[in-house]
Amino acid sequence: EIIDYYEKNKIFDDKNPSHFFLREDRKPNLKVGYYDTKVTARCPYMFDLINDPFIVKTLSNYFKSPFKLDYVNAWWSFKNVNSEINEKTQFFHRDVDNFNFIKVFIYLTDVDLEDGPNEYIIKSHINSYGAKINHRHFYDSDMTEEMKSNLFSFKGKSGTAIFANTYGLHRGKT
Repeated sequence: EIIDYYEKNKIFDDKNPSHFFLREDRKPNLKVGYYDTKVTARCPYMFDLINDPFIVKTLSNYFKSPFKLDYVNAWWSFKNVNSEINEKTQFFHRDVDNFNFIKVFIYLTDVDLEDGPNEYIIKSHINSYGAKINHRHFYDSDMTEEMKSNLFSFKGKSGTAIFANTYGLHRGKT
């Protein structure tokens, strides 16, 4: 139902956020299509997921305080072998939305190593790797051997949920 809902709603390219279109009408080189937050808020089961007692308890325990939802967002990442230019989130980066936060990613389709999995450098949320708080991207050539040895790729079936402190270095692999 969630996939059907999103397939019937329009997305936009963040470079032209006022132009909405269906997924099948996207330009062939589009890497990521975003949904308006109002569309996501109306998605069936969205608030059931967000308010799931296990998730609320897990996040409250992690933060040692009551969990508070900051925002919810949804997007599609598209396979695009014709473009050599990565989307900004396809480079390793840190999210600096807040100083104490967790992001939950839910795969709506099966994701394997060849399907653009979410990747995370283990313990990079506590190891700066020389980076200050900023929006710097890390390219593959910036990766140290330690970073490479701590790389984890999240594979999973549709419905798999990932809880991540995204101050840690992460990316959506192409």
